[in-house]
Amino acid sequence: MQYYIEFKAKPSEDIAPEVIISQVFSICHVEIARRDAGDVGVSFPNAKVSVGNTMRLHSSETILAEIVDACAGLSDYCKIGDCKKVPATAEWRLIKRVQPKQSAAKLRRLVKRGSITTQEAEERLLASSILTHPYLQLRSASTRQNFRLFFSQSPLEAATPSESQTNFNAYGLGGAVPWF
Repeated sequence: MQYYIEFKAKPSEDIAPEVIISQVFSICHVEIARRDAGDVGVSFPNAKVSVGNTMRLHSSETILAEIVDACAGLSDYCKIGDCKKVPATAEWRLIKRVQPKQSAAKLRRLVKRGSITTQEAEERLLASSILTHPYLQLRSASTRQNFRLFFSQSPLEAATPSESQTNFNAYGLGGAVPWF
């Protein structure tokens, strides 16, 4: 995690920055998943309620260069920064995926199967905790369904993470990334 590249959505009247960042993330996710090495982390420094207008990839210089090559067609929509060294004063933050406990799709399947009534499904959906975490709007490559990828960000830590805390999933989530 010594280097990073920043993607910043260009202002547009037609497209919200969150939509641009979601598209950039989708392309990067394909490259990260193709690598299947768990060595690329993703962070969103401006994420509060929404994902914000900035995304960073964290890894080695060579790996970041490979991923940026796949994103070359996005230069009309976002500014792709140069590969830079992470500042020595950076703190660390764990960024991980958060999934809802009861999805509407799961409840529809239960109703169709006859396990619960429509009224029970509506009650469960209302009672389930509504996620307020920032998210990316994505399209599944396998099912072609749209879905929201929610994520949470832990409080900042000054200590350098252990080896196990820098192993990421195919989305670049689940590990600690430098925060500055």
